Amino acid sequence: MYPVLPTGRFAAIALAVMGFCLCGCGRHTPPAPDATPPEPLPNSPAEAAEATYPLTVTDDEGIRITFDSAPDRIISMSPPLTEMLFALGLGDRVVGVTRFCNYPEEATAKAQIGGIADPSEEQIVALNPDVVFVTVGNPMPVIESLRQDGVRVYSANPGTYLEVAECIERIADVCDVPSAGAKVSGRMRRALEAVQSKTRALTDADKPRALLIVSRDPLHVAGPGTYLSAMLETCGATNAAQKADNPWKQYSVEMAVAADPDLLILASDHVYVSGTAAQQLRELRADEQWKDVKAVRDGEVTVIEGDLLFRAGPRLEEALRQMAAAVHPKLFAPTAPPAPS
Repeated sequence: MYPVLPTGRFAAIALAVMGFCLCGCGRHTPPAPDATPPEPLPNSPAEAAEATYPLTVTDDEGIRITFDSAPDRIISMSPPLTEMLFALGLGDRVVGVTRFCNYPEEATAKAQIGGIADPSEEQIVALNPDVVFVTVGNPMPVIESLRQDGVRVYSANPGTYLEVAECIERIADVCDVPSAGAKVSGRMRRALEAVQSKTRALTDADKPRALLIVSRDPLHVAGPGTYLSAMLETCGATNAAQKADNPWKQYSVEMAVAADPDLLILASDHVYVSGTAAQQLRELRADEQWKDVKAVRDGEVTVIEGDLLFRAGPRLEEALRQMAAAVHPKLFAPTAPPAPS
């Protein structure tokens, strides 16, 4: 299961729409990447094939579910799942979403079934869904009650970047759009390989120590065991919070200063971390506690949209691209994402 941010105050961090700005290119040029052809990615998607119904699948909780036909009425109980469904071209089949599902914009026009942690079972049942996609953070009592009432519930709990791509493929199979699943997951896999092909030859000395800040006040960071920490490593960085004792660590500024990271990546949500990277850098340089941190002294501060980082869905591809450009700007010049093929 993928890590979930704390509820309450930090739920807003993962659910708001935020801005991105990149600054700072002062690190030395790393060695040229190995010219050896990259190894194929594991678990590459098989050739897409239409489903045969009745179709029996096993979800991420190990529960077997049988579909007599492709679901026409779909409910999503989390923003990442909603983004997956719309990326697969299934928006017209989505009949219900949470009040936090704000991307793409079309999702906001769908009926709302409540929040992630407090959905309304009555509203869900009233929408007569063929399937309800759920994930970590949704309340188990509601999920179990829906199952007891005969509602098909499919649990999707990806824990890594590649598992998100695989999850998209499985949802596509359930909904009988395997070609769309292969296309979306293929873009994610190609983005991953494009980064790996340039970072796999880096030595430890070439890897900057990066601190990914979830919130500045109070200070929370992405620690070891999170998919964001794994993405930092993929991008050729060392997580400066790798010795944290829990994944989403509440850090003290003293701990951050002691770690003395080469790079700060702030997840922006316009509430807890607002403004551009340049504005954040000015604030940090004016802060007596932060001003002597190496990343602040050297101007190595980046802001990435929090929804890209915290929603384990298809937009992790863009998060990975921006993270790589922040970690190694001389290897990864910031570019616009490729147009969908």
